[in-house]
Amino acid sequence: MYKRQPQVVVLVRLPLALRELALGEEQAAAIPEKLAGYQFDFIALSPTWRTRQTILGFLEKTGRHGEIWPELEEFDVDEKRAHELLAANAVPSARPDIFSGSKISVSAEERPFFIIREDAEKQFKLRDGRDERIADCVNSLRAAIARIKQRQLRGDESILLVGHATSGQLLLHLLVGDEGELPTIKNAQMWMAEEQPDGTFALKVYNDEPFEPHVDRGKP
Repeated sequence: MYKRQPQVVVLVRLPLALRELALGEEQAAAIPEKLAGYQFDFIALSPTWRTRQTILGFLEKTGRHGEIWPELEEFDVDEKRAHELLAANAVPSARPDIFSGSKISVSAEERPFFIIREDAEKQFKLRDGRDERIADCVNSLRAAIARIKQRQLRGDESILLVGHATSGQLLLHLLVGDEGELPTIKNAQMWMAEEQPDGTFALKVYNDEPFEPHVDRGKP
């Protein structure tokens, strides 16, 4: 489907209203076919139930497992302020105990398909201040990017991450830089970035469509 070179594919799952749950289940059921053209060396996901359910069918069909990364969990922050802090290189410092929230668990039925990292058995716990909360989220995602690069150094060329809208958009910004105003990421759709010869990442797919940089896409 794509030239095999180091790449990160992020599949996004949004919180859905009750009236949208049937559609969400239908979209999740289509995930195995959507991902059939990719050859993933490693799969990681947010610890939430809906991300596990989104990728479970693919894992069952392919006999794969996913590693739970609390760094990918969704968060509620002021996105505009987050980008301001990043642009000004003014994100507050990290704190060492960010992963001190609730213990991560999966059901007995899910255990054959999901691995909980020994060094990340708890969800993150964010601080209350606006900028401090943003700092916790940014530094959590930076830790995820560090893990991505570590795995690629080990030879994992194609990595699938299953995450969320807000954290996924911020992860995209941290990984590839400023791509201007992007449309809202849609439920059960993907973005994909490929590593370049200089070690940077370039956005190649967004909302399941080939991405063309510097094109005025507008917002919905």
